[in-house]
Amino acid sequence: MSERLTSEARVAVGIAHTIARISASQKIETEHLLLAIMRENPAFLNRFLKTKVTGDPIRDVIHQNFANGKEISKLTETAIPKRTEEFEHVIALAAEEAQRAGREDIGIDHLLFAMLREENSTAARILRKRGADIDLVRIQLAAAPYEPPSEKELKLRALNRIVNLLDDSHPSESGKITAIRNRLECSDGEDATDLSDELMEIMRNKSSAVGQHASPGSSSRATEKVRRLVFFAQFEAKRTGSSEVETGHLLLVILREQKNHLSLFLPLADSKEAVCAEIEQVLRAGESALSVEAFPKATRPPLSEECKRAQAYAQEEADRLWSQLIGSEHLLLGLLREEGSFAARIMRKYGAELEKIRGGLETSSGPGRASSSERLQ
Repeated sequence: MSERLTSEARVAVGIAHTIARISASQKIETEHLLLAIMRENPAFLNRFLKTKVTGDPIRDVIHQNFANGKEISKLTETAIPKRTEEFEHVIALAAEEAQRAGREDIGIDHLLFAMLREENSTAARILRKRGADIDLVRIQLAAAPYEPPSEKELKLRALNRIVNLLDDSHPSESGKITAIRNRLECSDGEDATDLSDELMEIMRNKSSAVGQHASPGSSSRATEKVRRLVFFAQFEAKRTGSSEVETGHLLLVILREQKNHLSLFLPLADSKEAVCAEIEQVLRAGESALSVEAFPKATRPPLSEECKRAQAYAQEEADRLWSQLIGSEHLLLGLLREEGSFAARIMRKYGAELEKIRGGLETSSGPGRASSSERLQ
């Protein structure tokens, strides 16, 4: 049934998972879904509420956790919460509402109806307390049906987030970013693809500039790909509000780019996409713990001590395998050797064994690998 959710509804369900995780909840409840919709589209909900939605519900949850002495970084180590039967029933009711409206897809308007129909749920009680009445909601939506944002609108929202994250670019790029921001403000979405291409060009330029600064990944032995991966890991860390690049950020970007040796590193994984999705879910659990604005504009999050040690191990592994260059496979070995890290736990979960991987890499050759004659020199 998830495939019938609109893009907006799918995002809301995903954020509900995140809110449950950072709430230290073992279950994903209907109130988590309501909080997600409050965060993603407060204007829609406020149409039907006497007490309007204000602020950021996720940040409120995080502040409450801090008040109770809970650390967000520790919450990511807990088991992934499961949907309750009540939550699943709300999704089923939403499908009924969509069918009733003659719609194939399930939108957040149908999710709202479904939460109100699940009368004993916490979400329904919150909505009623704020003045929502299911009959009045039906009348209002019949008079003015909800129009979900188009894919172009959703893409523009995402592009706006990227622009905000790239605001710390080198001064040579600041003019381009200002121009893109101005175009986004007046764009109807028709030029979303062009804007996306321009942003990717800026990101590539920033990536190539990483090696010009004294930063992790700038070793003369590191391949251009490794330097690029370090940059993207910093981008991921900043996007999720992390003050440091953790091993999970580095593992995620490596797996996204890695095409070789995946069966060697993760023999028990169904696909790298499934593993990436699991990592992203854990990383998103800490999203918004720090706002993007919390970072100085001209800085990138530094590598954590675990990542620094993993990088040192990567150089050792390159030496062990007689490789002149440090590649992404050596970084993966370095992460695996940092045994207590999140990345190492994920890799072991999917069958990674250090000696087997070394043996498998010994039988293969890659960029920077020394020939037999070079090894003797």
